Amino acid sequence: MSGSITNHDIQEFNAELYTAFQNKGGVMRPRVRRKTGVIGTQTKFPKIATAGPATAKTRNGKVPLMDIARTRVDCDLVDRYGADMIDDLDELRTNVAERGAVQAAIAMSLARAEDDFALAAIVTSGNANNSVGASDSFSSDAVPRSVLEAFGNAEAMEGGQMHAVVTWRTWNDLLSLNSFINSDFGGDPALTSEGQRPKQYFGFAYAPYSRCPTHSSGRKINMWLNSMCVGVAVGKEITPETAWLSDYDAWFIKGKMRMGACLIDDTGVILRHYAA
Repeated sequence: MSGSITNHDIQEFNAELYTAFQNKGGVMRPRVRRKTGVIGTQTKFPKIATAGPATAKTRNGKVPLMDIARTRVDCDLVDRYGADMIDDLDELRTNVAERGAVQAAIAMSLARAEDDFALAAIVTSGNANNSVGASDSFSSDAVPRSVLEAFGNAEAMEGGQMHAVVTWRTWNDLLSLNSFINSDFGGDPALTSEGQRPKQYFGFAYAPYSRCPTHSSGRKINMWLNSMCVGVAVGKEITPETAWLSDYDAWFIKGKMRMGACLIDDTGVILRHYAA
């Protein structure tokens, strides 16, 4: 009997494909302002300054004009693509339904690119309350309270629009605070079991994120933001496509999008370092 017969054995694959762990992306989508249907390669987010206090009018006099400052923020859109090919006979040999899994992986990759656009805009914040040169400690609630105070003093608090995107290390430390986790303080014990469900805390919806930006010092950055202060412009949403290429005898799996992001008002974004 030939000793090389094993080279001709059929190798069976499990039909249920394993997809490597990956951040699915789209984390920043509900936490920023999105403008869809943009035509062209650039759009503008109009910005109106804070109006001063209303004043009185003299009898029979003209209504005083406020002359509110108006500016605009330019946002450039760029194209992003992701693609892969699947040989038709490979699917028969392996009995693995790759097309759906590859299409999902490409969509997740593009969603992470959308997150990257938003994060790149966020880290340009020049807010005077940023603290990227020193390290924060979350051994108490002092940092969340100081950030709340800063937003309040700037009149940048807006119900339903406030978010905090923090590192998993920060989230883990927050779980040790009674005011964060204990139901007596409005906390939620299920946070420890469900892991990353957003938690309302000092006016912000806190959520952990594995891809927080990294400062040049190597430390991760925690972000607090008013979602109306960061804009994502969408020329084309993430669009998947599967095509048969007969000359390659393979399936071509493609995803594409056109998007961009900009910081509209750095008053509504505060960045802080974590002590790690």
